[in-house]
Amino acid sequence: MLKAFSKEELNSIGKYINSPAFNNRKEVAKYYEVIKKNFNELKSGKLTQQTLYKSLYPAKTYSEKKSGEELKKLNSFLLQVINKYLAYTGLQADDFFLKQALVIKLNEKGLFPLGKKYLNQLDEEYKTVKSDAANFFWKKFQIEQDKASGYTYSGEDHLASVALQKRARYFIHHTILTSSSVYINLFINEQNFNADSSISGYYDFFDSLNFEKEILKMEKSKDEFYYVTAIYFYQAMSLRYLNEKKYFEKYKILLSEYGDRFTYIDRINFYSILQAICTLKIESGLKEYEIELFIAYNEMLKKDLISINEGGYFMIKLYRNFIQTGVLLKKFDWIRELIKKYSNRFPPESKENMIRFADALILFEENKFEKSLEKVSLIDYEIFHFKIDLKILQLRNFIELNLINESYSIIDSLKHFIVNNKFISGRYREKLKKFLNVILKFINLKEKQNKIELDLLSKEIKNSGDVLYKDWIVKKIKEAK
Repeated sequence: MLKAFSKEELNSIGKYINSPAFNNRKEVAKYYEVIKKNFNELKSGKLTQQTLYKSLYPAKTYSEKKSGEELKKLNSFLLQVINKYLAYTGLQADDFFLKQALVIKLNEKGLFPLGKKYLNQLDEEYKTVKSDAANFFWKKFQIEQDKASGYTYSGEDHLASVALQKRARYFIHHTILTSSSVYINLFINEQNFNADSSISGYYDFFDSLNFEKEILKMEKSKDEFYYVTAIYFYQAMSLRYLNEKKYFEKYKILLSEYGDRFTYIDRINFYSILQAICTLKIESGLKEYEIELFIAYNEMLKKDLISINEGGYFMIKLYRNFIQTGVLLKKFDWIRELIKKYSNRFPPESKENMIRFADALILFEENKFEKSLEKVSLIDYEIFHFKIDLKILQLRNFIELNLINESYSIIDSLKHFIVNNKFISGRYREKLKKFLNVILKFINLKEKQNKIELDLLSKEIKNSGDVLYKDWIVKKIKEAK
């Protein structure tokens, strides 16, 4: 366990163990110092029980059984102290609960004015939303609860009314926000891993609560924290009712007007959900959301929401989505400008491959299929994160160049790859299988020159909302007839 700690943390643990307030066993403190002194041997696995024991008790004779039992007890005591240290430092990282405990103890001792003073200070600290909105509302709930309890302790029950009403409001905020977040997490998990979230019964539970009525009341009354809860609620509703435009529009407005009030990580997450909503709508056949997705990506660029850490490297997966959308909408100049402006933010080990990826896609769209294949061949598969994208691009180039054997070969390769790769989400795996089956059927029918079956295949694809590269396949079928 100690191997996981830094030098600074080990020193901090030492101070904690040597404090009588946290540890009253001197032998544990001594044992820890011996371990620290031999820490390099511990890390390398060379520290034996005998060495430990002799360093601890130089005058004693080492016995494997008896001495081993003594060390086992010391290990147990040391582990207990370290666990308490971790819990204590965890509380110090967010000292709300320490301060709350102080207020409760002061009230129990009858020191109500002092308890009230510290509680008001705590209330002031949580005047605006911190990074974790759900946790913020729960803490506000507890502050009002402690206020009400303080009035009861001091015999001023008549003053508790306002605190109880505020507590109820914060409870409503926390309930709607948390319920919406749970829905979002379940939905995204279902999409990514083909999980059936409906068996939990949560979707029916969520629908039955009619949160929308309360959200509209918050908006009408100009509730101070309406925007916080509403932004999560409308995320959930946009996912729940993909064909309903009003929820998506409301979410967009809230994100535009209030997004900058949230933390960087919150905003990254909000735009990730916006991407997911647009993508799902596009897959269901609502092509107008391709423009909405493009607008969202431009907003992310404008707000510099492109890296995991603020000001860091461009997220490769996000870059991939930007490029794919730009290609879909034929925004080639936009892609070139993006690369020109942000290539200095590409991870150094992936920079060349990221640029080549965009070049290969653009060359394909410009009907320069051989050049596109040349670009793909220059991309280092081991470094680049999107092997499937590149293999599909190769396949499309082969089909355009009428390289049938090569097409069959890469289809077979892709089928094996998606079956054996556990990192591909269940939803995407199914989409890839469908795409490959359609392509295989197309090639076979084209080879047989079966125009009737090609017509039927074209109609089947047109009526299906979730075939990858649908328009391109329909175009190839038309050319083949």
